[in-house]
Amino acid sequence: MDTIHPGIGAGEDWPALAAELDQAAASRFHVTDRLPALAADPPLPQRRPATELRYRLVAGTRGSQAAAGSGGPASSAADLPPDRAERPRDSPGGRGASHPQGPTL
Repeated sequence: MDTIHPGIGAGEDWPALAAELDQAAASRFHVTDRLPALAADPPLPQRRPATELRYRLVAGTRGSQAAAGSGGPASSAADLPPDRAERPRDSPGGRGASHPQGPTL
């Protein structure tokens, strides 16, 4: 995995990516063929690269299932972790919403 991104397997976010890779391989997604492209464009960030690659992998596997005729959506907010799902502006935690304790950093 270090050929994909240096140190990607050393972060605390690695176990979640490893589990997603196993699941993708079990669903016949061609991980070895497709993973380099998912990691390359755009380049993975220095901070939490495994998390970003996991998001891309989830979107890529959902997209290939839809293209294969599974009938499922290519990707939806339900497929993404809560911090990546789009929220309406007026919902709690959504963009533009005020938080009584200020922003969470």
